[in-house]
Amino acid sequence: MQSHEHNITEPIMIDSPYFRFIYALRAPETRRQYPKRLEVFLDYLKLLGSSIEEKANQFYEFKDELNYIIDQSRKELLIFSSLSSLNQLFINRHKPIWKATAYQ
Repeated sequence: MQSHEHNITEPIMIDSPYFRFIYALRAPETRRQYPKRLEVFLDYLKLLGSSIEEKANQFYEFKDELNYIIDQSRKELLIFSSLSSLNQLFINRHKPIWKATAYQ
């Protein structure tokens, strides 16, 4: 049976996102499996970098940009929803008037 232990050849920066990820893994089995799973996920995202730590740093930076994009989208959705609600309110309030004038 082949071992999939993740050997680190470069020193890990203590303040890096990858170090925090590894530090949070407590169980030995989890510590054995999850670094490889993280690497597969980061490869799926097509992040550039020669090491898993570089890819994790890119993902962390992308996460900050993604949060900004999500916040902007939420604001736009809120504005659109409120305008749509106002439009619906206007239509519902004036429906009887339009129906009454249509029959004249």
